[in-house]
Amino acid sequence: KQFRRVACARKHAWTAIATVDLPGKALPNPQAASARMEPACRDAAREHADDPLAFRWSEERPTKQQWRAGQRYGICWVPAG
Repeated sequence: KQFRRVACARKHAWTAIATVDLPGKALPNPQAASARMEPACRDAAREHADDPLAFRWSEERPTKQQWRAGQRYGICWVPAG
């Protein structure tokens, strides 16, 4: 729930690996956004994993404020290696 963004050159626990477009004029509800993001993030994480059967990933959907500012995508994350 709590995180701090850092530059890639600094020590970090997670790495952004992909973005997923979220179409529409209104911010999608969490279930709709996740339904679109989950397959894309899972596939991207699998491609980055040492073992394609055992890997971790997370998705970050835009907040209402980010959506209003024009961010129409979510971010896929994997643990930094």
